[in-house]
Amino acid sequence: MKKVLFAMLITVSAASQADYQNCTISNGSVTFCAGWAQSDSVPVMKDGAYHQCTVSNGSVTFCGGWYQGQAAVKTSDGSYHDCSISNGSVVFCGPWYQGSAIIDQ
Repeated sequence: MKKVLFAMLITVSAASQADYQNCTISNGSVTFCAGWAQSDSVPVMKDGAYHQCTVSNGSVTFCGGWYQGQAAVKTSDGSYHDCSISNGSVVFCGPWYQGSAIIDQ
């Protein structure tokens, strides 16, 4: 698990300047992205844990407490997996992610 978390680490400054986009993921790979994301609940790695953040026009505008829930997470093999996040930490990753997700491009 530490290996997965290490591979997903990004710096706080990079997270705040990132371009988050609405993307379609198929078999763990990004197939299409369509514009800047807008959301009140995006998991963003900050200070070693995933936080629940607000994204506006593709940029992180606010982060609150730890993220809780399912999310598309880019793992050490470079593919996106459907992962469960609890108290800001990835606790389990299943198969390749399929569907729409807001991701850092």
